[in-house]
Amino acid sequence: MTKSAFFYVQPTLLDRELHRNLKVRPLTDVRFAAEATAVPVLSVEWAESCLEYPIVFSIGKDGQWLSLAVTGLRDGQNLFVDEDGRWTGRYVPACLRRYPFVLVQDAAADKLGVAIDTGSEAVGEDIEGGVPLFEPSGEPAPALQSVLQLLGEFQAQAGATHQFVQRLMDAGLLVETNMEVKGRHGQVANLLGSWVVNEAKLRELDSNQVFELFQSGELAMVYAHLLSLRNLIGMLERQVKRSAH
Repeated sequence: MTKSAFFYVQPTLLDRELHRNLKVRPLTDVRFAAEATAVPVLSVEWAESCLEYPIVFSIGKDGQWLSLAVTGLRDGQNLFVDEDGRWTGRYVPACLRRYPFVLVQDAAADKLGVAIDTGSEAVGEDIEGGVPLFEPSGEPAPALQSVLQLLGEFQAQAGATHQFVQRLMDAGLLVETNMEVKGRHGQVANLLGSWVVNEAKLRELDSNQVFELFQSGELAMVYAHLLSLRNLIGMLERQVKRSAH
């Protein structure tokens, strides 16, 4: 089965009757993300993410801006998932921590609903070490209650991230570019079709615009993004090491 965007195989809306016996096992294996060359990161995560991952921007078919942590330089290869399914980055993005849950559009109710990836090996009725999602009464069990809170916070921050990146676009600060990375020993990798802040355009802002960015705390976020792009060299080194094994 072909995976949908960002590693969900079969996201299915939760139903308290159909899924009353469904269980989920706490995730310790992230091989579900082993082929993801980028994962979403929220703007509130940039302070941590910029120390490890290149952060770039992308706009979806729905017109919503995403900020992405680049995790691979070759199609189908995530350099932060090792052969044992461990995430080797110091910071684990929230999009990984919410898996196998996600909010999706519930056409019948005309609102967002909670879905679970029933294609995940961590989901099932007879999963060893699994915890129930629903109480016998049909009400959400503690595990699902925690997920609901996480998903609500994620959705709100995703909206804030879109609005921030859109403001950067409206200010003429974003440019779509192809970046070439050269390693210390002549290795080359390319990052194609990424949107990034144009630092020259940033320096052209007038003093009032700069002060507004500074006062809102957004100027620090812009520089976190720009600083993060230096991580491309470290990723190239990761790729060289992996290719050598």
